[in-house]
Amino acid sequence: MTARRRETDPGIGRLSLRIGAAVALGMAVAASIVLALTSLQFSRELDASLYKEMGKLMPPSAPRDTASVADRVIRRAASRSTSMKIALLYDASGRRIVGRVDLPLQRAGLVTLSYRDGDSKPKDGRAFTIRLPDGAHLTVLHHDEMKEVVRDMLPALVLCLALFGALMGVLASRTMARMIAARLALTRTTADAIAAGDLSQRVPVDDREGIFAAQAQSFNRMIARMEEMVEGQRHFASHLAHDLRTPLTRLRALLTRESNDPADFATLRLAAERECSAIIATFEALLRLSEIEAGRHDAPRTALMFDDLLEDVANSMEPVLVEAGCALAIGPFEPAILMGDRSLLLQLFMNLLDNVARHTGPGTRARIAMHREGAEAVVSLADDGPGLADADRARVLRPFERGNDKSANRGSGLGLAIAKAIVGFHDGSLRLLDGAPGMIVEIRFPAHQPAPMSEIGDLAGISGSTERSVIPVA
Repeated sequence: MTARRRETDPGIGRLSLRIGAAVALGMAVAASIVLALTSLQFSRELDASLYKEMGKLMPPSAPRDTASVADRVIRRAASRSTSMKIALLYDASGRRIVGRVDLPLQRAGLVTLSYRDGDSKPKDGRAFTIRLPDGAHLTVLHHDEMKEVVRDMLPALVLCLALFGALMGVLASRTMARMIAARLALTRTTADAIAAGDLSQRVPVDDREGIFAAQAQSFNRMIARMEEMVEGQRHFASHLAHDLRTPLTRLRALLTRESNDPADFATLRLAAERECSAIIATFEALLRLSEIEAGRHDAPRTALMFDDLLEDVANSMEPVLVEAGCALAIGPFEPAILMGDRSLLLQLFMNLLDNVARHTGPGTRARIAMHREGAEAVVSLADDGPGLADADRARVLRPFERGNDKSANRGSGLGLAIAKAIVGFHDGSLRLLDGAPGMIVEIRFPAHQPAPMSEIGDLAGISGSTERSVIPVA
């Protein structure tokens, strides 16, 4: 724990200083902006007061000659004991004739200036000057105290705020950095345990930690998915070894048998070839499954008349089911266009119908049909055989998993896994439902509705097997 703290503290310290400096700079800039805006607002109010004072000295109906204005200025100054506003009157030559402040004549309008009012310390001020009809000038001067306050306070205020911001930034960032470091340490400990092979580890989750809790939950979901995948690989390897052990054992027994009889030798050779064929078929199915799931199937998708394809498969497989003692009802099939790989789809439905023939038993009645639901084509293969328990229906879709068929004709356990992969390759979904009795295989594909020739025209060259045209399903 001490070593870990020494490892993380330098990083935390550097991060804290950077954040503290950023906060200090932000506080200094904010203080400067606030004082500048305050000074600007005060200047606007100061200008308004200068206009108001000038209006009192120069009412609209009052005479505007120099003598009358001088009289009004003197009387107004005498009526106020103290005032920050000072009125100054200049004759036509620019000589000051009224006013206590020694200030040269300013240009007309508003000006910012510095002046002295009986002492040696300069003052900041704002002056408003107008020209009288006889050439004299009247100036109203106001002490700009706020400007002096801002100039005097700005350095100290900025420094104090910067220091306070730096201190708070450092403290807040160190607290946050330590909290993040603690959370990362938990995640790193879990990751180290997973790297060592313990996939049961999870990052502790505290719902009060907000984004950290969400991150931990996401990390835990990833670990759970990894654990599921690793367990699936172990399960897969175990089943593969179990499924290959029997044919390999039989093959070894056949190869070690000695016989001088040519007829017996030929029989042994045929049996050995069958075992080899079974092993090769298993590996070919695995390669097929791997290619489909990885999206490495190279054949392009073409527009297929899905109802025609299903009818062809059903008619081809019906004798197989009849030979197994089963009955197959075919249809109805609503017209639909499916973008897909014909060979994969043929394999899919031939395998499903073959499963009915091999695993349901004599006397089973089955039906394959297809209808449209919106933009989907829904295929249902229902039988009244023994069916599967609820827990088994999800399990048998995994490789090497089998149902409750105890006969010798059990198969490799890859058929439904390949079927599910083919359906996924065509962006569809496959579900095993309770037929009560029996089971229903429901497959949904995105499809299109064929349009009459009179509306759309010929669809020549799309699939080579139909002349019906295609419009999207509404």
